[in-house]
Amino acid sequence: MLIQKPMATGDIITLKIMNGDEIVGKLISYDTTGYTLAKPVIVAIQPVGPTQVQLAFMPFMASSNEDTNIVFPTEALLTKPVKTRNDVANNYRRATANIEVATPGQMEASGLII
Repeated sequence: MLIQKPMATGDIITLKIMNGDEIVGKLISYDTTGYTLAKPVIVAIQPVGPTQVQLAFMPFMASSNEDTNIVFPTEALLTKPVKTRNDVANNYRRATANIEVATPGQMEASGLII
């Protein structure tokens, strides 16, 4: 059995709330009463073809200030939070950081040494 490190502040975590929504966000703090997340998003499955789907992020609260931290009470969770898998966490960081990550081709074209 693999032993995972416990969640820590700053980790990207996933939680499932009682209505079935899967939420991804940056962990700010947690205690026995709840989990505080920065920039939480709902993970949605989006069809991209007749037999293919992809994951998409939707704002958890579209009308709230972007920098508002949201507290998810423990009793509102369907499961215990888990660390988000790396590919989803990387896409979450890219989507919420407002920073464009250059591809190797773009770096070469700009003259940057890679």
